[in-house]
Amino acid sequence: MRGIALREVLELLPPNSVNMLAGDKNLHRLVTGVTLIETPDAGDWVKGGELLLTTGYIFKDAPQNMIELIKQLHRKKTAALGIKLNRYLESLPPQIITLAQELDFPIFTILTEKPTFLDIISRVYERIEKQKALQNVQEKILDTYLKEILLQENLNPKKEIIYEEAWLPKISPEKPKAIFLLQSKFFKENPALYKKICYETTGSQLVTHLQKDQLALIIEISASDNPTKEVALQKATSLQESYKSLHPTDKLIIGISSFYTDLLKLHLALVEAEKSLTIGLAVWPKGTIFHYDDLGFYRLIVNQTDSEELKAFYRDTLEPLVAYDKNNQTFLVPTLEAYLKNNGNITSTAQNLFVHYNTVKYRLEQIEELLEITLKDAEVRFNLQVALKVHQLLTS
Repeated sequence: MRGIALREVLELLPPNSVNMLAGDKNLHRLVTGVTLIETPDAGDWVKGGELLLTTGYIFKDAPQNMIELIKQLHRKKTAALGIKLNRYLESLPPQIITLAQELDFPIFTILTEKPTFLDIISRVYERIEKQKALQNVQEKILDTYLKEILLQENLNPKKEIIYEEAWLPKISPEKPKAIFLLQSKFFKENPALYKKICYETTGSQLVTHLQKDQLALIIEISASDNPTKEVALQKATSLQESYKSLHPTDKLIIGISSFYTDLLKLHLALVEAEKSLTIGLAVWPKGTIFHYDDLGFYRLIVNQTDSEELKAFYRDTLEPLVAYDKNNQTFLVPTLEAYLKNNGNITSTAQNLFVHYNTVKYRLEQIEELLEITLKDAEVRFNLQVALKVHQLLTS
């Protein structure tokens, strides 16, 4: 969200013209706009980030009504409330100041005729516009830099430049970094909103819009912390919770890479995150967070450079069984999968499939006959397990 810090707003005003009564610990709050309030329902329509100014007219007969307003403004994350004294209010009741101090909600009084409300509004919006222009430039530079280090494979010839330019987006050459590839149908509508959510949730501004429905987020952790999968999963879960507050019925899908320290290897991290997302959705369609470490043997399969060889292996190993099931409405492939998962135990397989022991035994005999194999051979069982994993990828 575009704006300037409350501290910067106060610095725009003449010296000794304001007095902070509460909330001086929150001068970093972002002011996104300035609004005059002269009706008591202001708390109903504020959206957050506003600096509200008032003469106090609406409270002159009942200053205590300001208590409920301050509570509302605090809940809605309003930036601050400025009150011009000596027109309708000589001072604020102590209980109002006490409440604001308890909430750390910024309230200041304007002690002099100058600046006028118009002066304040003009100065703030002029500074916001300048800030917007600067932020636009910075965001374009950041976006260009991130796409360069994520999408280009051979950055060694530009190594020195890459490290020199890292200061602008504040990427550390020493800290471990992981790529989170986020996917949502809503990203294409307002990517800036979801970049903001990423920053507010994880503290990282290192996010770029890769495709219509995908954002790439770089997560850094302290060099002294242990860059584990658990750390990454905690941040991913927090992102999903933030997303859910906007879209309660939709799911944010996240693919996560391993941690890398070298900036020149972040393109590998993006590849890992892409594979995590693609394979994860294919193999575990009900999942929403997929980490590269969890792909296991699928990493070897998907890295197979000769896809035709992979398909040929599948055709020679498992496809006849898949075709037989399809043509005869049988359940030989699910039976084989359960049998292998249960380490060749027919009793356990029958229990998992809710069928009789002899039914499983008969199906296994059919499998051996159709494929012309023996399931007692460990090498055969291994090949079938691989073929089942390939089948999952190909059919998805």
